[in-house]
Amino acid sequence: MSAPTDNFFQMTAFADEGTDQTNGPVTLSAEDFLIMRSSVGYVFHSDTGETDLNQAKASRSYNLDLTCTGDNVTSMTYELQGEGVKFFNWELTYEGSGATSDGPTITGAKGDNNNSFTVDYSEQDIDTAEAVHHEIYLNYLLDDAQKALWDKLNAAHPQNKTPRDSLSEAELAPIREASDRLDLALAQHDAEIMANARLVLTATFSDGTTQTKTYRIAPVDDFETAYRAYLDTRFDGEGTAAPDRPVLYTIEEVV
Repeated sequence: MSAPTDNFFQMTAFADEGTDQTNGPVTLSAEDFLIMRSSVGYVFHSDTGETDLNQAKASRSYNLDLTCTGDNVTSMTYELQGEGVKFFNWELTYEGSGATSDGPTITGAKGDNNNSFTVDYSEQDIDTAEAVHHEIYLNYLLDDAQKALWDKLNAAHPQNKTPRDSLSEAELAPIREASDRLDLALAQHDAEIMANARLVLTATFSDGTTQTKTYRIAPVDDFETAYRAYLDTRFDGEGTAAPDRPVLYTIEEVV
């Protein structure tokens, strides 16, 4: 059912870039689209209890501001279309009622992943303690080239020497180089997955009508150059992470 002209919605991340209902593409700042979690590990077979050193898998989660603004919106439905991409939905778990001045105690987090979810328009605020957070989740087996980089990173670590801070600069250098090469390869693979995926948003309005918009998140033209420059400068002389991150993606409405 199509929506009357007085009903309207727009992604906040899209509108914040000054698009004013145009189709884009517009850049996504690092704050709007940022990798939150990344892990790589050899494949573990739970049925046999064995680890397969010939296969490795990457799990990567990106934060995206999915909140929307609009007129007469009652709920929003989000769907991710594409191979190898899902939503990772998580929320904090608590113990206690919060009757004390300290409030309830955070005990952990729980989550699941799927391709779609629906949220009431009035409950989009992800800054509340009870909020469910929705991230774009990628999970894939490393190809041969990526697996070789992962093996090289593991081989670069000195054996039987911990913690990491005890390593000399000479020992840290090959680790950082191997880490950067793997990081770049995974980021480029993520970009390919993102470019082929579609984010479909459907607003339901107070009169029962709906409106659907489809968005595409794509890497910028100089993705590799920008990411290499970031990797080259992300550590200062003290080894601490630099705060600045490059703009790597754009978002556009697909019509």
